[in-house]
Amino acid sequence: MVRFRFACLGILTGLLTLSGCGGSSDLPSLGTVDGVVKLDGEPLEGVQVTFAPADKEGRVSFGMTDDSGYYSLKYSNNARGAVLGTHEVTMLTPLPGDLMPDEKFVERVPKKYQFESTLIATVDEGSNEIDFDLESY
Repeated sequence: MVRFRFACLGILTGLLTLSGCGGSSDLPSLGTVDGVVKLDGEPLEGVQVTFAPADKEGRVSFGMTDDSGYYSLKYSNNARGAVLGTHEVTMLTPLPGDLMPDEKFVERVPKKYQFESTLIATVDEGSNEIDFDLESY
C-alpha cells in the first residue's frame, strides 16, 4: 500500500511538472485557489491538497499545506490556480523521502478524505478562498 501511494504521488507530481511545458497561451481559464486545511480545529501541516475537475476535463491542480495549514494551488510550473468549475478534492500526507525501512509511515489525513473523498469545491473566475475543516471521526 505504501509503495502504491508513493507511485501515485510520483505520477501526479510528474504530470504537474510536465504540464508546465506549454506556453501561457495554452492555458485554460483558471481561478486562483488558496485556503486553510484544519483537522479537528487544528492546522494540518504537510498535506497535499489535490483538485481534480469533476467532469474529467482539464488537469489536476496541487498544493501543499504549510505549518499553519495554508495551501495555494498550482496548475502547472508557471501557472497558479485550477480550471473553473466543480472539483473533487482529495488530501494525502506524502511519504517522507528519508523514511527508514524500520520506521512506520503515519497517514495524518483520515481515509474519508483520501482517494475516495467526497469533498467537493467549486472554482470560480478570479480569486477563490476555499477552507477545509476536516474531522477525524
